[in-house]
Amino acid sequence: MKKYLQTTTPPPIHRRKRKTPISPFLNRVIELEAQGQTIPSIDSLLRKEGYSGTFSSVRTTVETIRRNRKRNDPSTLEQRISRKQLAYWIWSPYHRLSEKEKTDLEQCLKDPAVRPVYEVVQEYREVVDQRDYDRFLVWLRHQLLDSKQRFYPYARRLRSDWQAVKHAFLLPYSHGVLEGPINRLKTIKTNDGWPSWIRSVRKTCSL
Repeated sequence: MKKYLQTTTPPPIHRRKRKTPISPFLNRVIELEAQGQTIPSIDSLLRKEGYSGTFSSVRTTVETIRRNRKRNDPSTLEQRISRKQLAYWIWSPYHRLSEKEKTDLEQCLKDPAVRPVYEVVQEYREVVDQRDYDRFLVWLRHQLLDSKQRFYPYARRLRSDWQAVKHAFLLPYSHGVLEGPINRLKTIKTNDGWPSWIRSVRKTCSL
């Protein structure tokens, strides 16, 4: 106790690294992973060589190896793009994007699942911007041909409100100027975010 009272710094902590069943096989795991073996196959091969640990230890070791390799190899670093950002690029006119955004979008369009969505959305945006009713009908019929179409549910909703959609294309009138105030009022009412003077009136009236 006297020794600890006389120290001016915390005592050093020496922790021995605990050996696990996977430790003797670490080099073997690295070798098998480099060969492209899957985690289950690595686990199976190790057990034939005497490994008796858990499958989760093998999985954790392989995932750590892969994660460290990605961190240390700049060529494997991935640029993560949020769904919100990608949705913005898909909807926006191509000429309005910056050069960096165009480059990133082109990279995303290499995915075979993204390009068809991009083409359908761009066609729809052009139809709406140009208020081309006849072309809109062609687009809508195409989406309704098959329930497996990506925008089939959306096309059905448009068809269910057909009269309003038709008027939006053919008439110059719009109730858009009302949507903002209505939305604000609904938000205030839902959140009970009434101004203080209105809250006092409500309390008075409720007495």
